[in-house]
Amino acid sequence: MMKRMNNIAIVATLLFLVSCTEQSDRKIRLSTRPIIALMQEEVETIQIAAAQKKKVALLDFQADPSAGEPAWLHEGLKQKLIRALAQSQQLNLGPSRFVSDALSTLGLSASDVANEHTSQRLAAELNADVLMRGHFRFDAQTLHVTVELRGRQDGQVLRQFSAQSSEPDTLDALNSVIAELSLVIRGELEDKQPSAPEKRMVYADVSTTSKEAYKYFIAGVERIDQFNMPDAVPLLVKAVEIDTTFATAYHHLAHALISLGYEERARPYLEKAVKYSQDLSFRERAPILAMQAILAGEFYTAVRLYNQVIELYPEDDGVHYELGNYYFSIAHDYEKAIEKYETTIELNPKHKMAYNQLAYAYAYIGELDHAFHILERYAELAPDEPNPFDSYGEILQREGQLKESIKKYEKALSISADFWPSRDHLAVAHQDLGQVRKAEKILQETLAGSTEKRFRATTLHRLGYNELLKGNLARAEEYIQRAVQEGPDDAGYKILLLYLNPESDEHRQYFREILGKAIDEFGRGGFNGNRLLHLASWALHFNVGIDLADDLLGKSIASSDDPISRRTALAFKLIYDLQSGRSTAEAEKLFVQVADPESYQYAGPAPWGQYWRHYFNALRIGNENGFAIRDWAAGLYDFANDANNPHFQINGTIAMAAAEHLAGNLDIAEQMVSKIGIPCEGNWKIIGPFDMQRGFHQQFWPEKKAVDRWIADEKYAPEIVARRDELFDGYVDLKQIAGTSMNQALYALLEINSKMFRTVQLRFGMNGRLKAWLNDELVMMKNVRGDALIDNYITTAKLRIGANYLLVRIDNVIGEMGFYFRLTNLDGAAVDEVQFCPPVLVAQSTHPMHNGS
Repeated sequence: MMKRMNNIAIVATLLFLVSCTEQSDRKIRLSTRPIIALMQEEVETIQIAAAQKKKVALLDFQADPSAGEPAWLHEGLKQKLIRALAQSQQLNLGPSRFVSDALSTLGLSASDVANEHTSQRLAAELNADVLMRGHFRFDAQTLHVTVELRGRQDGQVLRQFSAQSSEPDTLDALNSVIAELSLVIRGELEDKQPSAPEKRMVYADVSTTSKEAYKYFIAGVERIDQFNMPDAVPLLVKAVEIDTTFATAYHHLAHALISLGYEERARPYLEKAVKYSQDLSFRERAPILAMQAILAGEFYTAVRLYNQVIELYPEDDGVHYELGNYYFSIAHDYEKAIEKYETTIELNPKHKMAYNQLAYAYAYIGELDHAFHILERYAELAPDEPNPFDSYGEILQREGQLKESIKKYEKALSISADFWPSRDHLAVAHQDLGQVRKAEKILQETLAGSTEKRFRATTLHRLGYNELLKGNLARAEEYIQRAVQEGPDDAGYKILLLYLNPESDEHRQYFREILGKAIDEFGRGGFNGNRLLHLASWALHFNVGIDLADDLLGKSIASSDDPISRRTALAFKLIYDLQSGRSTAEAEKLFVQVADPESYQYAGPAPWGQYWRHYFNALRIGNENGFAIRDWAAGLYDFANDANNPHFQINGTIAMAAAEHLAGNLDIAEQMVSKIGIPCEGNWKIIGPFDMQRGFHQQFWPEKKAVDRWIADEKYAPEIVARRDELFDGYVDLKQIAGTSMNQALYALLEINSKMFRTVQLRFGMNGRLKAWLNDELVMMKNVRGDALIDNYITTAKLRIGANYLLVRIDNVIGEMGFYFRLTNLDGAAVDEVQFCPPVLVAQSTHPMHNGS
């Protein structure tokens, strides 16, 4: 199961989001891929930063002859001392495995390093400034620990420190000794003496006043790492009940609740985490502030916090991991996400969740062999956990390999029969195969056995989707109504009801209430900024609550200090002003004032449904109302280039072309989009729609026969039409072109003429599930539902000399249907000497769209 950083964004409700996939019988080639260049640079940067610190190597603690010491104490002493000293910004503690490797190379054991000669040899091997070794013993229930520091140049003892504790509990005694020793060691090795010790104890890398609270915290975090949020919540609640100032426990509790959909319940806990972290180290406080920023939609602030921690503590694997989650879930920059996840694993080879997320990131860029190999390594780390197999199943399901995905889900459930994500994914895989009865049986059993509200609401949502597969809209609406009653945060389901029945006065009132609640939350400082883009978009889409959404945008513009958040609100404000016929002067002025192109390197791409269709529609309306839309488009183009943000650069070019198209300069518009690899939408020929009854792999005649045969067959000519949608935006809006209803598939055909054999990239983003064939060879299959993003899915293919036929199939149960397409070289630039053409047919037809199979 994929861990998403942005857990609380509204479900992209328009199409009953179901992420799915599967794999074939092909053997998995084990990855021998080296660390990618970007990640290697990142590790080198960490090494440079670490080199500026004093290098310290800590050997295993040795036990003096005694009896009764706990078996874990040898390792426990070392790890707790490492954690305590790691809080220093001046010390670089080398990983334990480096010390072990060096001892092995020299043929030594830790007990051998007791004289100047062997100490000097080991320090030189490790390139360490200081060697630290210690021993301990129990004497009359008192723990005695001694640590000595040896210098690199001569191996002689620099200083020796001792501490003891008679605490009756061994863990308490250990923490007392470590607190005392870490203070004097830092005082010896750092340039400045540290401040006096705080009353709070540092347990590993978190601060708490209670050993019991720490035990519950650790148990809760372990459940989170296993994606067992329902069990994590009560453990973390217990931790903060014992220590009511335990900031990091509040932080993890908020995270678990948000993952379950309980944003309102989570917010007070996050506020307490912020409050009680004020006196903690920046290293411990920064992730809490970053979560607060993400909830407010202030992504630039969050990224800046993560980067500040990395600058101070470059060896902190957890912060690299969280930054990877940002790039994966919010920025959709999968290469940067891979860089951060691989850095995390390089620093901490046992970071299970980094393997999980790295596998998804590789899958998203089409590197399936790497993804599957990473998941195998994850399973080796967590052989008794279901999630590695669930994640494997999800990636297979996304790739359309449904039967293999089912096997992985069944494997996960054999490990843990109550692992809800796998039960849910298993039902969806059967839905994708068209096996609605089997899916319904699984879902009804899951519903009967679930007590967690979020799980029950999602299962009711799936049952509603099952009814849509049967063509029963009324029954689907009943299930979603039940999900509204169950859902911890019901806004997404209420919007879904509006999508199912947009003329319903009740559902339209639901949406106005959602907007009113958002405005009220804004006044109380509790608004989730992630939702702004969604709400402003839906108001325009349904033409309901526009006055309230406009008010919400104004409040966000006036109050936000985050450059990305404020510019997002201003971008929508411009659209609202333009579509309503109001002057855009004030919004444009503010937009220029907050211009900060550098910050937009962290901005995530805007999906077609949420933003770009409204932007290009605003251009059309503005042109009709006499606005200078060329200037408007040029402003976007110039800003995108200054920001060096590829997503906005592409859309900026399309905007310039759209302005020319609206001015009647059709040839100029076509040339402009061709230079970025986008064919004019009129070059596509559309076939369908076809009624779907048997799932994702149901075939229809365009994919059963060779394209060059059926385009020459007169009997098919009436079913192939040349028609484009009303917006010049680079997006082929099949729903508007064909007027599709529920459970239908459409095909689009493009001829690509090439003067030479060449390897190219085919880049897609789509609303609906996709299959694509080039010259009758299947080159891409994505069993994914979501909002279309330019260049979201990329595959490599070969063009032949002359005519090449690209056939694209999009299907959906309900909602938008359409796609982006770009043809590029391997560097993402347009391909020279390639021409896009409508296929030459035996007969040109103006026959109306065919409504059925």
